[in-house]
Amino acid sequence: MGVFELGGFLLGPVLASLLERIWGLRAPFAVLAALLIAVAPFALAAELPNTAVARERSILRGLLARRSVRASLLAGLAFYLTVGVFEATWAILLADRGASQLFIGATLSLFSAPMLLVPLFAGRLAQRIGPMRVMLASIETAITCMIGYGLFAQLALLAVAVAVHSIADAFTMPANQLAIARASPPGQIASGQGLLGAVGLATAAATAALSGWIYGEGGPLVLYCGTAALMSALLGGAWALGRELRSGPTESGSV
Repeated sequence: MGVFELGGFLLGPVLASLLERIWGLRAPFAVLAALLIAVAPFALAAELPNTAVARERSILRGLLARRSVRASLLAGLAFYLTVGVFEATWAILLADRGASQLFIGATLSLFSAPMLLVPLFAGRLAQRIGPMRVMLASIETAITCMIGYGLFAQLALLAVAVAVHSIADAFTMPANQLAIARASPPGQIASGQGLLGAVGLATAAATAALSGWIYGEGGPLVLYCGTAALMSALLGGAWALGRELRSGPTESGSV
């Protein structure tokens, strides 16, 4: 699901640009509307399995009372910290290191590319060995890359770091989704997924708003190494709380 979602997100601007050049500005919107109309009958005809529906009034409170949910959220916070920092300061960092606009655009494309393929393998791995184990390795890798962003002055080293970071994030994303799904009780999986998304995006937004100021006042070393330290603390809390998420589904107990 993640691969198809991100694939559409990445291909959309390219296809829209081509359609605009061929048939004008209205063409991308008309084609998108036609595609939505075409797939609507298939979506409406899809047979979904019956699942339990939550009847509790305080679903959010019940979710937060579960250790494994809190562990999933802490891991998500560690992941989304990098999203906010990266989006707000990456182009500035490279420009300060003397990179061209072409180099900056290439690294952004490089960051997205692994997410089209790696999640297919990463999701199966998380399902087999446990999502928390996958997130421990992938977020630790992202922490190392964040430190590298603060230390490296050479563009080649920054390009290598961002390539490794993108692969690590492609493992984190499906593992985090699996973790919150396993942590949520039956009938509340959608609520758990929504909670993770809301907390993550709020974290990314707040981090992006602060990152530029921290970068300007303290420089890249303070920003990226400080972020790495905070990510390490969040990951440690997630690992401590998420014992039930460290194994595959056949071995896990109550969460």
